[in-house]
Amino acid sequence: MFSRYNIEKIKFAVDSQTFQKAVDLYEGKKIKNFQEDFKIFSATAIGTRPYRTVISVDHFNRGGCSCYLGENNILCKHMVALAIYAVLRGDKLSEEDKGLIGEVKWNGNIGELNLEELALVKKDILLSIRCLKPYLGPSKTWDANQASLSEGCRRLTKIINHLPLSLQTAELIVKMLLKIDKKLSCGGVDDSNGIVGGFVEEVVELLKEFVEIDPKCIRAFKVFTSQRTGFGWEEPLVKIYDENDKK
Repeated sequence: MFSRYNIEKIKFAVDSQTFQKAVDLYEGKKIKNFQEDFKIFSATAIGTRPYRTVISVDHFNRGGCSCYLGENNILCKHMVALAIYAVLRGDKLSEEDKGLIGEVKWNGNIGELNLEELALVKKDILLSIRCLKPYLGPSKTWDANQASLSEGCRRLTKIINHLPLSLQTAELIVKMLLKIDKKLSCGGVDDSNGIVGGFVEEVVELLKEFVEIDPKCIRAFKVFTSQRTGFGWEEPLVKIYDENDKK
């Protein structure tokens, strides 16, 4: 019986601290007595004491654990470690799999994507934005909805962090931000926790850095002179464009 998720799905759906602790448990061979049953994986996770841990074959964040967090219906490191085991069955995690998703940052590369690369990035961006789902209630689905927002932002962060710096990629990022703004403004996304807003702010700072290195990237901000967002995050970029236009 195989899981319906993979390491990438687990990593993007879990906060970095929990994922790292789960990796440590897995690599420390703390998942014992792994069993498969109808639609369920179970095991004993060795922590400060043995914890009985169960997760769904289809959704690793559905299940339970006898630890404090698990008993309060909160996804814990033991459940995540069990999910990793369900995927790898004791095989070694690659360094890429273990790599954490941090903040938005430029990777130091300059250049443009070729047509094939550009098409793939656009596709990945659209797939990631789908994780920014509207919140329709009831209240018990709130945590799952917010986790989906976090997953979408982590996926987008990884995409952006692999992009080279150029006018082409600056325009790509600006278009991505406008799509996100549409989701927030009229797509029913509840970002009261500031998950998406915080991500957008990091991206705006990255675009400002792009301009410092390659002033041609300013051209990507022209769209904001006729298309404003519902939250005003584009104002620093508009200011940069206006100041440049007056020169």
